[in-house]
Amino acid sequence: MILIFAAVRAIFLQEAADAIFWDTQPDFYKACLCNAQLCFANNFIAEAVYGKREIFVQAENIFTIYGEAGTLVFTPEFCLLITEKIGSLSK
Repeated sequence: MILIFAAVRAIFLQEAADAIFWDTQPDFYKACLCNAQLCFANNFIAEAVYGKREIFVQAENIFTIYGEAGTLVFTPEFCLLITEKIGSLSK
C-alpha cells in the first residue's frame, strides 16, 4: 500500500474490540477475524479486515478502496473501477 498512498504512520488495533478468536483448545485457535485501522503519512486512513482458518471457507484476495467518486476493486487477476458508469481497467 505504500506505493499507492504513502508510508504507514500508525496502525491501530484494539485486541479486545477488533479481534475475534474462535478457541478450540488453550493456545490454539480455530479461526480469527481482525480489524485494523492504518493511518498513512499523507493523513489517508484505511481500514483492513482479515479473517483466517476454518470459519472462513472461501479464500479471497481482494483489496477494495471506497471513495466519494467511486470504488476501486483490486484482485490478483484484475482491477475494477466502479462509478455511476461501470468500467473495467486492465492489469
